[in-house]
Amino acid sequence: MVNEVMSEAILLIASITLASLLSVLVISKYGLFESTFGTMVSNERNSMLSKIKIVYANVNGSSVVVWVKNVGSVPIIYISKMDVYFGLYGSATYIPYNNTSLPSWTYKIYNGNTWSPGSTILITINLSSALGSGVYYVKLMTYEGASDDYIFSV
Repeated sequence: MVNEVMSEAILLIASITLASLLSVLVISKYGLFESTFGTMVSNERNSMLSKIKIVYANVNGSSVVVWVKNVGSVPIIYISKMDVYFGLYGSATYIPYNNTSLPSWTYKIYNGNTWSPGSTILITINLSSALGSGVYYVKLMTYEGASDDYIFSV
């Protein structure tokens, strides 16, 4: 009789211990899931509220200047991670940011020091030689997924 009670007591303690460990595991994974889901929702929100508009582009010697306005509802971050494509219409290529060799591009923020809604930046695409006459294409895509393109002729 005592052996049965001891066996049941040991099984009860083991069951409670396993149930506690399982609940700790589930609660910690729930916190991780909640954090991941919150981050994903925040990123999607920023993506939906981000929007840019290329206002103007023109050639300045061996450089191309592109004026871009943030017409979205949120600041655009990671400007240096933006994808810039430029070239003759139909054959544009990727231009790296602030590369040591040409072509490369840089930016300057106007109306403040962050690219806030309503602010404008000037992107300068530096080329290895002056552009000839033709129809040119520039496309920008932010890290958040907002994009715009512009076609102009020289």
